[in-house]
Amino acid sequence: MPGRNVGRWSVARAGADDGEDDRIKTLTEHGRAVLDALSSSPTDPDTVAAHAGLPVAAVQRSLLELELRGFVERDPSGFYYRV
Repeated sequence: MPGRNVGRWSVARAGADDGEDDRIKTLTEHGRAVLDALSSSPTDPDTVAAHAGLPVAAVQRSLLELELRGFVERDPSGFYYRV
């Protein structure tokens, strides 16, 4: 019966993606810009600010919001990455 489980997982996963889009829509403009500037590779806030075209202080506020909401994680060295 693995085929049936895979099918169910695929349907549930598609719904999860829709929820993710809804969550992104609730972000501020800065939050979306910071999220777009991040990848799965750890990046320091100064580099994120340069890529997003925002002041470092605004990026740090957005990174905290994104971390609290589960969009990003911070590694022990203080670098952020998208999850």
